[in-house]
Amino acid sequence: MRVSWATWKPYSQWDHGPRILNKALVLHTAVTTADDIGILPSPDEGIGAHFYLQKDGGLIQHVDTSRVCWHAAGANPFSVSLESQDTGSSPDPGPWTQAQLDTIDRLARLLKCPAKTLKETASDGLGYHRLYDSWNPNVHSCPGDDKVNQFQGIIDRLKGDDMTKDEHDLLVQAAADAGRAAGFVNQLAKRHGIDPDVKGGIDNLARIVAQQVRKDLGVSPDGTGTKDTPVPATMPGI
Repeated sequence: MRVSWATWKPYSQWDHGPRILNKALVLHTAVTTADDIGILPSPDEGIGAHFYLQKDGGLIQHVDTSRVCWHAAGANPFSVSLESQDTGSSPDPGPWTQAQLDTIDRLARLLKCPAKTLKETASDGLGYHRLYDSWNPNVHSCPGDDKVNQFQGIIDRLKGDDMTKDEHDLLVQAAADAGRAAGFVNQLAKRHGIDPDVKGGIDNLARIVAQQVRKDLGVSPDGTGTKDTPVPATMPGI
């Protein structure tokens, strides 16, 4: 499969024949700030990645997902690989950015990867390079401690148990606003001896609020405004 929203930049040297079509995605870090992993290392070396993930969430595809790409030894025959742009520092390549996490989630869903950790042998799910010794014979630290610490969050988000920071902040704000609104309604109802849960209770509260707003704006009950305070042009008559 070629991902329609990824930039297609094929390297035939990285294509090593048909892949066992598990729904499996293995995550890496490239230890480079380069915008295109195709130049690091040389495609002639035969080791590469199906995808390269840029810091801004952009995705480049180098090998069709139906084909084998050498990237993690024992995981090569059955998995799709994703390399990631990072800080360029081997000891500390840093965490995935939020944009990168969003793209990982989008790609995993497109590949229909289940929200679970891959087994060492052919299986479905997600993993990372150093997860098993047979995937990492050269004992790399890839993808780095920061990214390994983010891995469970990737799984949880895929389950639907997590959300982006922006989504979380919006939900917190909405809950706070709803709580303040509920508190206002209860206070107003108590002040006027109205039970908002009985039929007509909310309508009575709405009329009280409308009357107070008209009073504050100097608007007469028919919505025409007073002599000193005309109805604002942008107010649709409360």
